[in-house]
Parts: sequence; structure tokens; C-alpha cells
Amino acid sequence: MHGATCVFLGRGHAYDFDRWEKEGAKGWNYFSCLPYFKKAQKHQLGGDDYRGGHGPLHVSMRNWNNPLHEVLHALAIVIPFKLRQNKLLHL
Repeated sequence: MHGATCVFLGRGHAYDFDRWEKEGAKGWNYFSCLPYFKKAQKHQLGGDDYRGGHGPLHVSMRNWNNPLHEVLHALAIVIPFKLRQNKLLHL
């Protein structure tokens, strides 16, 4: 039996976190939550201002081809997303 597990990492958009704080959820703005996202991540490219480098969740760039990636990339072009250098999608 063969199997594979793939999870698309999605933190949610910074605007959502900032909106939650504006609506009364004190401390839930994006930059207040960012340190916790970073603590959770061990990114293959290492830590930086937005990625963690030593957390328990291993995050890596795709290293295999899948037609779904092409569909997601096409959607990113149609929807106003910007691709970062490490190919993460950001509004």
C-alpha cells in the first residue's frame, strides 16, 4: 500500500487578524500572532521575518510535480495574489 500526506499551509490573511482585533479581540492582530506561527514552524528555507526555523511543524517547498499546483498557480494569477520568492501566496 502506498500513501502520501500533503498539507497546504495556510495561516489566514493578515487583514483577517487585524480585523478581529478591531472588532474587539485584543491581541489578535497579525503581528501579535506571528511569533506563535513562527514558533510552530521549522521551514526548510530556515527562519526569517515571517517563517520559523526551529518549530515542531516541518514545512517544505514542493519537491514533486502535481497538476494541482498548476491549477493553484493559475488561480493565483486570476485572483489578485502575489507570489513571494519562496512561492507562498499572499494577497
